[in-house]
Amino acid sequence: MRLRFTDPRPFTLKSQRVKPATKRKLVAETFFRTAQGRNIPARKYLEAQVEGGQRAAKRHEVELRSKGVLKPGEFTTPVNGGPFDHNRPRLGNQYRRLASGIQRPGLRVPRGDATGSGRRAASFFRAGDLIIQRSSKRKTRAALHIVSSASYRPIFGWGKMAVTTTRRHLPLEMRKAMRQALATAR
Repeated sequence: MRLRFTDPRPFTLKSQRVKPATKRKLVAETFFRTAQGRNIPARKYLEAQVEGGQRAAKRHEVELRSKGVLKPGEFTTPVNGGPFDHNRPRLGNQYRRLASGIQRPGLRVPRGDATGSGRRAASFFRAGDLIIQRSSKRKTRAALHIVSSASYRPIFGWGKMAVTTTRRHLPLEMRKAMRQALATAR
């Protein structure tokens, strides 16, 4: 998995599970572990990479659609080196700032944040196929690209990996099991 994904998180790396075959049930199963706590289930975000196809809308995309910033069928991708680049810390916090600071088309720029601290809230707005972050009157930077589809080709062949592993290990494991069975037979 480390070879296929850029900087995978520990939850993603530990998400693969194999339930081995037993004497009573001669079928092994491969699956993704379920979510614990606030985590999103691994199956939900890895499904597009495993099977290919269109990915589901992310939480911030659903919110941007409800505010009229994104049209149905539009998705976002991070700009390299931007505030939503996957290598930045506290990425979830950035998406919360986006959700609270996004401007509906045609609205004025907010003067301050909701806490009354007097600091100007960073604002985001759509400009063509980009969502731009404005941190001061003159300072802006691209934050997200807006794309018409977010589809993936299968890059993590879970099924192919299971078949390859089975072909590689089954003969050896079968010989070991037969030797043990014959040695312990009554």
